Amino acid sequence: FAEIKVPLIGGANARPWIHDLSIGGLARKELQTVMGTNGTTGLYDSRTYDKTNPSVNLQFSPTKDYKFRATWSKGFLAPGSATVFGTPGTSNPTLNDPLGFPTTAQTAIVIRGNPELQPAASKAWSLGLVAQPRKNLSLSVDFYNIKVDGIVANNANAILKANAAGQCPGFVRGDANTINPAAPFAAQIRRSANGRLN
Repeated sequence: FAEIKVPLIGGANARPWIHDLSIGGLARKELQTVMGTNGTTGLYDSRTYDKTNPSVNLQFSPTKDYKFRATWSKGFLAPGSATVFGTPGTSNPTLNDPLGFPTTAQTAIVIRGNPELQPAASKAWSLGLVAQPRKNLSLSVDFYNIKVDGIVANNANAILKANAAGQCPGFVRGDANTINPAAPFAAQIRRSANGRLN
């Protein structure tokens, strides 16, 4: 972990409408290890995820009573042991097929760990204002924007929706001949020749 803060303007060199101005940054190196019994081999196994996450921040005070702040950062979250090494199991949820094929009341699915899972990665930025216009009165407001890629989940309906979103423009609902075999998760979704989930 390393952090730096650089005051650019403040104190003796303050200027009109620039009471304080500073920029800072930090870098955090994370090493996370996931351990467990591999559900496929039955042997003890582990995976190590190594990531350096940066963060940058800016603070600006036009007067001593008001401060604007902004940050940008990256982060990651390693998958859990059960999602990496979990023993295969079955479930029978009720599924809605977004491709338009009929479904049964319940569809059997297989849930298993995936040793190739990678950490979820995030990017975030924020803008904020802190105000103290009067003694014993302080107000703050912040806006956050966070984007996360690679979220680990085993939600079958979400997988079907992602697959549907990857169909080609020529896809026709209910027509098995127009299904895109290269759409997301196509290899994990089993369909009969007529397109029905099985």
